[in-house]
Amino acid sequence: ELASDNKASISEQDAAPFALRIGDIVFARSGATVGKTYVYSPQDGRCSHAGYLIRFHPDSSRMLVSFLGQVTHSERYLRWVQESQRAQAQPNINATEYSSLLLPVPSLAEQEHIVGALAKVDERRKAESLVLIELAKLKAALTSALLTGDLRVTPDEHPA
Repeated sequence: ELASDNKASISEQDAAPFALRIGDIVFARSGATVGKTYVYSPQDGRCSHAGYLIRFHPDSSRMLVSFLGQVTHSERYLRWVQESQRAQAQPNINATEYSSLLLPVPSLAEQEHIVGALAKVDERRKAESLVLIELAKLKAALTSALLTGDLRVTPDEHPA
């Protein structure tokens, strides 16, 4: 058990250079999560990056961070990650290798349209996921009721 009275922390001043800010995206550079990304959102609270992450802040006059976040979920990006990672004890892609990644840079207006369209797909997928969870719960309850005899099913009087 950890002693709750013996906590250690870093000072706000020492942590400041590592704090994420709006417009930041971090890339995992090593381990099982190599290539994964996270776009910082203030609603996630105060966050910072560590040595196994690479923080990037795209030039907002050329690229939306939300667009870059979507690019990092594309098949093209995931294929690049597979081809670029160095196999060691831990898979790794360093900052120099990430800097060689060629990115599509459509106009900001087109980026906004792309992000909007993909956000709608994500919302739909999330809603459908919730429906599937509820259906699974319903099936479990129905299965239990049928198997315990709490609910009976009568054969259809009109077979097909």
